[in-house]
Amino acid sequence: MDSAREIHQEMVARQFRRDRRSVRSIRYEGSLDVRGRSVSVAVEFLVPHLGRLPRLYLKNRVVDLPDAVAHVEENDRICYAREEELVLDPHNPRGSVALCMLKMQEALERIAKGELQDEVAQEFPQHWQGTSVYVDLPPGAKAAFAFPVRRDGGNFNVIAESSKRLKRFEVCDAEIRTAEASKAPVVLLTTDRTLTFTRTLRVPRVLAELLALLASVSEDLPQMLLSGVARAWPNQSLFILRAPNGTVGGRLVIPSLLAKAVQRPQFLAKLLQKKAGTVIVDRLTGLSLDPSFIYRRNMAEQPNLGGKKIALVGIGTIGGWLARFLAQSGAGTDGGRLVLLDDDNLRPGNLGRHWLGTPYLGMNKAVGARKELYRTNPDCEVAAIPEDAFKHISTLMDFDLVIDATGEQAVSDVLNADLVRARRERQKAPTSLHVWLVGSGVAAQALLADSGENACFRCLRTTDGLERNRLLRPDHPAALTPANCGEGAYFAYGVGAPAMAAGLALQMCLDWAKDAPSPRLRTIRINHEATFEVKDKNAARLENCPACAAPQG
Repeated sequence: MDSAREIHQEMVARQFRRDRRSVRSIRYEGSLDVRGRSVSVAVEFLVPHLGRLPRLYLKNRVVDLPDAVAHVEENDRICYAREEELVLDPHNPRGSVALCMLKMQEALERIAKGELQDEVAQEFPQHWQGTSVYVDLPPGAKAAFAFPVRRDGGNFNVIAESSKRLKRFEVCDAEIRTAEASKAPVVLLTTDRTLTFTRTLRVPRVLAELLALLASVSEDLPQMLLSGVARAWPNQSLFILRAPNGTVGGRLVIPSLLAKAVQRPQFLAKLLQKKAGTVIVDRLTGLSLDPSFIYRRNMAEQPNLGGKKIALVGIGTIGGWLARFLAQSGAGTDGGRLVLLDDDNLRPGNLGRHWLGTPYLGMNKAVGARKELYRTNPDCEVAAIPEDAFKHISTLMDFDLVIDATGEQAVSDVLNADLVRARRERQKAPTSLHVWLVGSGVAAQALLADSGENACFRCLRTTDGLERNRLLRPDHPAALTPANCGEGAYFAYGVGAPAMAAGLALQMCLDWAKDAPSPRLRTIRINHEATFEVKDKNAARLENCPACAAPQG
């Protein structure tokens, strides 16, 4: 028996009937008992295999639940559960449908019980039910303009302080050359209060309802809106309201007869207030595009890398991916810096596993990575030094974190020795992070060195050069692949290994940023057959280490 038939049997058993007028979904209509009263609803299954939650709609909200505010979306759709929180079993269609119907009834009972203003506030932008618009405004912005962006796949608007913020869209085949000439002023309203709806203050459909809502937030906001619209006349009557729990706004659709009656802009505010019941509010819901949102949204309580001075040495297979990950984690923002150092150019042999692609062929890797980061993360302050890092050792000592992603033991030894010496001789010296691949990409390892109490990079080998924490099995020796003249021999591995190594290094950077660097030596075994297990730990120092042992005499 297929899923659709079992879904049908369960819905019919619950006294629901199939609405065969619906051609884009499997729709059933019926009623649910909500606190002793029958509420007419429609349940839509977008796919018959229960890969998506069925949707719930109120058929007659004004009659059945006239005071409903929370979790009521566009077209009276009810948000009764999140896709990621309610996972259905496609092998048990009837049981899954029964679970959904239970959640639907519970949600309707909670909605009918009270206003749930706190829950409305948590998802206020969704309850606003506006057309999406990107908002790229820093905290404390004093002015705002709407800029049209045209590109293949659809046009959209961005609300920003100036057209300079639109450069991020230039590489997406976007037409922004006319944006400055086509910009429209936006009335910018701000409040420190959390926005919500009540039984008497609903989603505003006309200006009169909007003014009442604004007055409930602050008595100054209604007049600020009307005055701002009057100053911007005859431009579009656009506004946005920024609050701690979201950004919403809209456009006042002024009737043509009313617009013709405006002799002078200064009279528009009074005219709008007088005719507020006839002016429609075309609502907009702001989607944040500012750096503070982009680089903090996915971090929860985890500090990002903003405000830190970070140097990345080696923009090869590991360093290229790591540069991208660092930028996406806030490096180079909030007054911080991200500096990339590499004296090598991108060659055809690199393209199979390097982050940079064919457009950067022949370009210095550090310069190419900076260009690509500016394209994808224009808010990051990124600098490129296309030279050997050893020429800039003194400069590196002024950073908070120096990352060695060269994967070359000799280079890492020299960098490690310089950084160890700096930490010994200076009150303030950078923390160092070394990251490398083992053998033919069978494992990734990284070591954070931030004091003399734990191992430095050289401490990982004995004075005779043997590994203290053996990782590579003897029956899987590392084998270099010979290359043509002009190219160095190399270890053969795919793109996955360096990306995993970069991910390991990034996590250690984030742990360092939140003052939780332990364990300082970490390992990812990519090929278990080729490697031994090495537990993550704070590796002990090597007695008489050539790099970090206390100098004699």
